[in-house]
Amino acid sequence: MKDKPVILVVDDLPQNIELIEAYLAPLGYEIVKAASGEDALEKISGNQVDLILLDVMMPGMNGYEVCKKIKSNQGKTFLPIVILTALDNMEAKIEGLEAGADDFVNKPFHRVELVARIKNLLKIKFLHDEVESKNQLISGMLHRYVDSAVIAQILANPDKYSKLGGEKKKVAVFFCDVRGFTSISESMNAEELIH
Repeated sequence: MKDKPVILVVDDLPQNIELIEAYLAPLGYEIVKAASGEDALEKISGNQVDLILLDVMMPGMNGYEVCKKIKSNQGKTFLPIVILTALDNMEAKIEGLEAGADDFVNKPFHRVELVARIKNLLKIKFLHDEVESKNQLISGMLHRYVDSAVIAQILANPDKYSKLGGEKKKVAVFFCDVRGFTSISESMNAEELIH
C-alpha cells in the first residue's frame, strides 16, 4: 500500500465531512473534500484518489448519478466507492450497487465498521493496481520482442501456445548475411550497431 491513501469524501453537509475527517485523518488517510457531485467529478480528475465515500442525497447530481459517471470512466472502473447514506432500505442499497458502488454504509455509521470496510476495499484496490502495473510492464516488454499479431494469438489461446516444446511443422528458413558484418560490428558501440 501507499504511504498515505487518498480518500475523497463527498457530502453537501460540511459537518459530515468534518466528522469523517476527524475519524480518518489520525489513521493516516489523506482527505480530499467535495461538497457536491459536480465538485467530486472535478476532484477525481485532478487528484490521485484511492477511495470515495459518497453521500446519496445531495442537491444537483445525487450520489447514484455520480457513482454511475465515475464507474463509466474506463480509468476509474476499479476505484472503490462506498455509499454513505441515511436511506435505510433495500431499494436504496440495490440502487447503489447497481450504480456501481462497492459497499454501502448507513448513517449514522460506526467508526470501527467504516474503517474496516475502507481498509478491505483499499487492500483490494492496491492489489488490483499492483497486478495491473505488472501486466503493463510484461506487456510492454513482450511488445518489444514479439509482433502484436503473435501476442494476440497467444492471448486468444494461451493453453495451446504456452506449452513448452511448441509444435512440429515443416517450414522454410531463409538466412541472409551482411558482408563484412563481423568486422563492422567490432568497431561500433551497441547503439550504433542496432541502428
